[in-house]
Amino acid sequence: MSAGAEGARLLIVALLAGLLGQALSALTRLPSIIFLLGLGVLLGADGLGLIIPSDLGAGLEVLVRIGVAFILFEGGMTLRLRYLVQVQRSIRLLISLGVGITFVLATAAAIWVGGLSPPHAALFGALVTVTGPTVIKPILRRVRLRPEVAAIMEGEGILADPVGAILAAVCLEYVLSPSGSVGHHLASFAARLAVGAVAGGALGYMAGLAVKGRTPAIERIIPLFTLGCALGAYQIAENFREDAGIMAAVCAGLAIQHGIRRDHRELREFKELITVLVLSVLFVLLAANLSRQRMLAEGWPGFLTVLLIIFVIRPINVFACTWGDRLRFREKIFLSWVAPRGIVAASVASLAALLLQASGDPEAHRAESLVFLTIFSTVLAQGLSAWPVAALLGIQRAHSRSVIIVGANRIARRVGEAFRDAGKRVTFIDRNPELIEAALAAGMRGVVGDASDREALAQARLQDADVFVALTARSAVNQAAAMIAVHDHEVDEVHIALDDSDRKGLDEALERLHAQLTFGRPVPITAWLQRIASREAGFSEFDVGERGVSRKPLREAPFPSDVLPLMVRSGESLTLASGDTMLKVGDKVLVICRPADRDGIAAWLGSKSPRFDAETSAGRAQA
Repeated sequence: MSAGAEGARLLIVALLAGLLGQALSALTRLPSIIFLLGLGVLLGADGLGLIIPSDLGAGLEVLVRIGVAFILFEGGMTLRLRYLVQVQRSIRLLISLGVGITFVLATAAAIWVGGLSPPHAALFGALVTVTGPTVIKPILRRVRLRPEVAAIMEGEGILADPVGAILAAVCLEYVLSPSGSVGHHLASFAARLAVGAVAGGALGYMAGLAVKGRTPAIERIIPLFTLGCALGAYQIAENFREDAGIMAAVCAGLAIQHGIRRDHRELREFKELITVLVLSVLFVLLAANLSRQRMLAEGWPGFLTVLLIIFVIRPINVFACTWGDRLRFREKIFLSWVAPRGIVAASVASLAALLLQASGDPEAHRAESLVFLTIFSTVLAQGLSAWPVAALLGIQRAHSRSVIIVGANRIARRVGEAFRDAGKRVTFIDRNPELIEAALAAGMRGVVGDASDREALAQARLQDADVFVALTARSAVNQAAAMIAVHDHEVDEVHIALDDSDRKGLDEALERLHAQLTFGRPVPITAWLQRIASREAGFSEFDVGERGVSRKPLREAPFPSDVLPLMVRSGESLTLASGDTMLKVGDKVLVICRPADRDGIAAWLGSKSPRFDAETSAGRAQA
């Protein structure tokens, strides 16, 4: 088999193994890195021998460099900047003082406990300064923390990675050329950070302006355009200073996110797909390149070094960098415990081992072995225990009683009134100041702004909501806002209204958004608002009798087309009507219908005591 064919086979096997690992992660709800590393070791040289990464030659280094750059670019684009600003002091210290503390103490531990030579110990110390954003994100999806605590974990994972990676590159230079002065190496470290920040920030800013403007030239290629910007920023920085590209990738992601502010569905989906693909292949390849014998050879000294990092060095780091801030003691304990290492540590360690091996260094793989021992230990112990530890510490965020409603038209306000009467805190977002004034007059909160703008949603405190409802007459706005609620804030309950024109992609949109379809079917909201404004239709509430119970969800047993089911109260529970709603005897159903149809609806539902809204609601004529 030719070298090209062998390389293609190797990558395809790695890709299939990576996809299998992701599937197992989805089925078990465990971090994917556990399965990816396991499959890599199983299929690697020490296992079945199906994946021999060294057969890729220089191609392995190229894949690793570009892959890590894109992963960190995606991380920069998804950082929750608003919360990051609130904890900027802690983040600033963690990526400066914290990196220094971990570097010095981990280096000392590797020398005196692990038995590494000082140059190789310094390389190891630099490599373990980084945490794994690709491991932390799945943990945060399972553990509901205060936004500020989650922002610290995400921010440290993304922003400390390029600092630690560049520090490792400088330490590698020191291992390869120990004659250089300390001042020279410090200057090299600072220059790489500066070049990367400037190149990435500048290109990311310009790319953000282009994406924000959505010019016709890039409208259809926004995902590819941003990917090109990420790789462009990486390469420009590399041209000026080797190993500065990783810093440029992160800064480009941050700058683009800050520039566009709104959610772009195509861009988000593309980034997530490519990130999963790259991450899966890289972890499998790097794990397949490991030697179990080398790792086991580290023995108890290596294991004790890892334990010192987990139980001594990390807590010192966290408590020193969060001293005097508003974090609770229990939250600091959680931050001290959960700091798994991930793809950046694995990638840079593997590249360093390849370069040291090529130079004939007899200790070429020692730092790599200890790093992977740290990765395995932290991912398994912390990834699996994060939820029970958070529960034991009592730091999980309780479910709030807050509802965010996008749109403040008459239908949306009636929904808000029902939630308000049920004891919920209701906040509306709408671009129309008059509609927000009507909501305020009814005793609810309101924010004037565009719901597809992250800043407007943050101003409405979307992060505190447990129910999100999008009820504007514009389906595109509803979907964009719901995407932010689901992916940025992981709101538990999401309802969106879609227009009749969206029937073709209806199921796909709901599955992508993990949302419920309000009213149980696509609805032309503008037409219904006009009927309410002209008094052709109004709000009525019916109790459900035996006749109204079909034992089928609304998607299978819908209301008549001229009746719009809005909300259902079942005991103490209040929710919007959706395709999954099933009516029970005693439920109360709020619908929009014509006054002349009320008796027929009451008979259809077996209702004995229908109740009709008074026609004096504030702002009734405002649609």
